[in-house]
Amino acid sequence: RIREVPYRQRIDGLEFYLVRARARVLQDPSTAGRAETLAAFESQQQLQNRQQQAGAQYGMAFMAMKKGELAKAQSWLDKARATMKRTSGAFSTGQATSDGAAMFASLGIEIKLHPDQPAAIKLQGLRDAEQAHQQYPLARGIARQYADALIINGKPEDATRFLREQAQLYREEAKLHELLAKAYSAQGKQALQHIATAEYYAIIGGKQAALDQLGIARKAADASFYDMALIDARERELKELRREELKEAKK
Repeated sequence: RIREVPYRQRIDGLEFYLVRARARVLQDPSTAGRAETLAAFESQQQLQNRQQQAGAQYGMAFMAMKKGELAKAQSWLDKARATMKRTSGAFSTGQATSDGAAMFASLGIEIKLHPDQPAAIKLQGLRDAEQAHQQYPLARGIARQYADALIINGKPEDATRFLREQAQLYREEAKLHELLAKAYSAQGKQALQHIATAEYYAIIGGKQAALDQLGIARKAADASFYDMALIDARERELKELRREELKEAKK
């Protein structure tokens, strides 16, 4: 019966083209690589498929941002959004796919939070990140961008509260602890910074690096009694896990 089912070609959604464009930019950052990627994006924009056109324009936006050409990056992102808003016509395939709004929003935030942007633009990036998080509450990248936007805009205490809540929900998401360490660092809280960094290393499998960070946290001048108790408990757990790893490695 399976043989009798006619073959239907899989239709790639817009997100596929956006992710592929982003990966292509990151794949080869050399001058020659960028030139090759640029040519590929220019060729892709000539295709009669709006998803592929928008993917190429999104790639151009991401590449421009990586080069620090922020106005150009925003312009290409606007073009990508406009391409997907066009009504069906000569250049539409009629494919019913997602409009990629979350990924467009994420890149827009990334552009506004770029280190070279003025403070007013970074503040707008925070507003955009907050709105995007409310609109796409399950988008993990946007949640982390919101936290980073708070830190960048001088609100590390708010970022800490948000990240601690997120870490309770997503305990194994290492990047949350990496951002939490950044938020604590911005507040000058050295012990908590290293405790958070230790958790980041523990989650990604670096047990010894995590233990090293806990050792640094223990020596921090601002380590409280509660911090020391937390360090002791986590240190015992990690040492036991580390012993088990070494035992397994010897087998």
